[in-house]
This record gives sequence, structure tokens and C-alpha cells, in this order.
Amino acid sequence: MSFRHICKIAPFLLALAWPDARAAEDRSGEVKPAGQCPLLFGVQRSHDRNRTARKKHLDSILEGEHAVNLTHTGGWRRPERIRFQGLELMATAATDEAEPRALVEVVDLPAGLRCPPGLYELRVDNSIGGETRVLAILDDSVLLEHRDQLRFLKVSRTSSPVWRMIWRSTWTVAGAMPAGGSSPGTVSGSSRSSSRPPPSRRSSRKTTPKSPSRRSR
Repeated sequence: MSFRHICKIAPFLLALAWPDARAAEDRSGEVKPAGQCPLLFGVQRSHDRNRTARKKHLDSILEGEHAVNLTHTGGWRRPERIRFQGLELMATAATDEAEPRALVEVVDLPAGLRCPPGLYELRVDNSIGGETRVLAILDDSVLLEHRDQLRFLKVSRTSSPVWRMIWRSTWTVAGAMPAGGSSPGTVSGSSRSSSRPPPSRRSSRKTTPKSPSRRSR
């Protein structure tokens, strides 16, 4: 079921899900932008910090046929599933035509994160609480960074993604390797200066050795 289709039928489905009429009415409103719940999903300043951190460590993410290829420059390990009290991932829309979006349902949050219950639309670089940021939105899952570790949310009754971690070094090698010799280039971040003076050049002038003198008998 597509993200757009779920958004259209969400009020009807949610009204059936809760038997209490008043609760169903509160939960069956339109999909809200994350900005309507800044205590949970952050404000523009936190989104800017999330974007800076994401671009620093996440090089690329590509959904392949058998695995999600995650190329990074940090010390991350394979993502593990995470669950949040009062928040559930309902659907995602990850297409090339539009910005990826995720539909989450807020039901009953812990004290201090009070937001109106209902459906909210998340985007990349949004926050979830004060310790989690959205790194990527994929098919039926959302990649997160939670307390400096990778985590993911997934839509209920869907299989967990298979992650293929690819670490990319931030070091680059400059210069070309000459044939039969050592590289004259330097490695950025590890340049090492030598205090040894250069060897002195010997004179190229040729000297003719003297022939040994014969002793007279």
C-alpha cells in the first residue's frame, strides 16, 4: 500500500481502530507536519545540526536487490531495530520523484514530550526526542542515529532490512607511484617531516688512478 493511499484512508482506519468515539475523533485528523510537535521532532536549528552531522559521517545509502548498501566514514556498526514508546512507523514514501517521507503515529508519549496524538509526516534530518536523528527514509524502514549508534524503525509485519556496511576512509593519497621506486606523494593527515639533512653531492669529476711505480732491482 502506497504512502499516499494510507494518508487518504488513515482517518477511516484509525476511527475503526479505537472503539472510544472521542479518542477516534482525536486520532483521525489530517496528517500533521513534524513542525506541529517541536518537542518531539525538533525545530529548524536542531534540523540544521542533524544535517551537518549526517553529511559528515553518512557518505551514501543505496537500496540494492538483496541489501541496503550503507557507506560511511564514522565508527558505526550494523543498525539494530529500535522501538519508541508511543510512536510507530506506519508507512514510508522513498521515491526519486519527491523528497522521502515517513508517516508515524503518535499515541501516548512519555511525560515531557506531550504532542497531540495522530499521524505526523517525518523527513530526513528531523529529530525524535533529544537523542535521535533521522538519517534516511527507505522502503518500509527509517534509518536513525540514536546515541551515536545506528538504529532503524520498520513498518509492522514487514521484514527487517539486510544491511551491508561499507567503511570509506577520509584519507586520500596524493602523487603518483613511479615505476620501480617509492612514492614521492604524501598521505593527507599523516604527513611526516624528516629532520635528516639531504645527502651531500659528490663531485662528478673523474680521477685516473696512478699506476704503481716499479721498484728497481
